[in-house]
Amino acid sequence: MATGPGNSADGPLHGLVASIPVGASPSDVAVSPDGKRLYVANLAADTISVVDAVTHTLVSTVTVDDQPVAVALSPDGTRLYVAHGRTGLLTSIDTSTDTATATLDVGLYAMDVAVSVDGATVYVALGAAGLAVVDAASRRLLATVPTGGFASQVAVSPDGARVYVAVRAPEPTGPEVRPAADSVGVIDALANTLVASIAISGAPAGISGLAVSPDGGRVYAGSARSEHLSIIDAAALVEISRSRIAALPAALAVSPDGTQLYVTNRMMGPVLVISTSDRRTAFINGVTRSSGVVVSPDGALAYVAVPGSGVVMAFDTASVAD
Repeated sequence: MATGPGNSADGPLHGLVASIPVGASPSDVAVSPDGKRLYVANLAADTISVVDAVTHTLVSTVTVDDQPVAVALSPDGTRLYVAHGRTGLLTSIDTSTDTATATLDVGLYAMDVAVSVDGATVYVALGAAGLAVVDAASRRLLATVPTGGFASQVAVSPDGARVYVAVRAPEPTGPEVRPAADSVGVIDALANTLVASIAISGAPAGISGLAVSPDGGRVYAGSARSEHLSIIDAAALVEISRSRIAALPAALAVSPDGTQLYVTNRMMGPVLVISTSDRRTAFINGVTRSSGVVVSPDGALAYVAVPGSGVVMAFDTASVAD
């Protein structure tokens, strides 16, 4: 694995398999459970691009509401859920026909979306309003859970028992007031209540990426305002590590085997590939200001959304991490 300084956005592109044109300012990307389809939220185009992940070609384009900022698939791949930052809507798309079938107003600033492991519940991070809990079958808002700050990211534990929420602390009320620490909120998925808040050191951290390891033992939180990566012990519910990284994290994704963490970069710099065992870092050069990232179910490809170029890049994971 390549390590050390000297990696930049202008370096050679190692392991690039395809560069797939999508829509304007792609912000997030999801991959189907069988690895055959990609779904890309195009923030500035108000569309969802559907991509054949085998041929790396555009299959269809679905027009949706303003600012599709985040996407998540049901575990069976039959429904795609889209969070809209400007309108606070949650859109449901039937993936068999690539058509939007329903919308639900969940509240302003719908920032991120995740689906429960059984597909029955959809979770939407709502900024200052907290976390929306939606029944997938009836498309009904079940609850809005206060998180004590600005909820920006959401992830579900592999066993479905917990929902993790990245929470930015409220702004200080005056110049003499010390800013509170940002946190990762822990929601009991059965009771829909906040049961713990894990403080992230070095406030204000500005958490902008959140991911859970496949075994559920670790939660990873990227801090965009401080260029740090925090690791949380999910059993003890404490931050166990915080390290400076060469990126302003935009999004995180863990490989299916849990060995690699992919970190996209808001600034002019490479995508990071971090070994979860020894923290060694490889760099995917030639990618600038990347946003969403996802790894294929078989772990062979990493897909990175590049807003400035309007493309999703597919990388061979074996090549970028050797």
